[in-house]
Amino acid sequence: MRARLLIALLLAALLAGCDGVPLLTQWKLRHFDLATADVSKLRVALRAPDWTTPTPDKAVIEVTRPQDDGERKSIIHLRGARHSGDASEFARLAPAATPLSVYEVAPQDLAAVAELQAEGARVKQAERTGKSSLRIGSGVACRNGAIPDGPITIDVYLHPDDEIGWLPLLQEFDLRPGLKNAEDWRAFDDSVPPCARPAARARPQAAR
Repeated sequence: MRARLLIALLLAALLAGCDGVPLLTQWKLRHFDLATADVSKLRVALRAPDWTTPTPDKAVIEVTRPQDDGERKSIIHLRGARHSGDASEFARLAPAATPLSVYEVAPQDLAAVAELQAEGARVKQAERTGKSSLRIGSGVACRNGAIPDGPITIDVYLHPDDEIGWLPLLQEFDLRPGLKNAEDWRAFDDSVPPCARPAARARPQAAR
């Protein structure tokens, strides 16, 4: 699985057939279809390595879809999410000390996602050729310094809708084996760029 798909795991449904997803989760997702889902209910929780800082309010999804005259790209913004009941579910599913960061589609982009879903249905019905792609752009998290040696371990949980609730997708999953070449590392760097350093404070001028 290439790094672009590894990072795009925040879309969750893309990972239904990926190694590491619990069988019970795969079973509960067997009827879930991102193309028709109510995306306002879709949430993903991420526990990133301790050398990163999650930045859900900066995360975006890049959607590229074929057109008769080429390709069209859309940007969908995410945001940090807080919903009643999530904390108790995390305490049950993920009782680790490090907190989870929750991502969801920003409300102002829900209509754009619905239009993408409708367009995908029209393309499917018309049996047009071409394949859309989804990837996470910059902003999932930032890294505090250089990437250390060793595993790049993450935990990911999915909330497809209110009926299914929260499910474990990946637990103690190591991203590093999927980063096999320069392209993979560039995709990782795009999604987890260095954290911005605070502006240096000017030193006071000595009195003359």
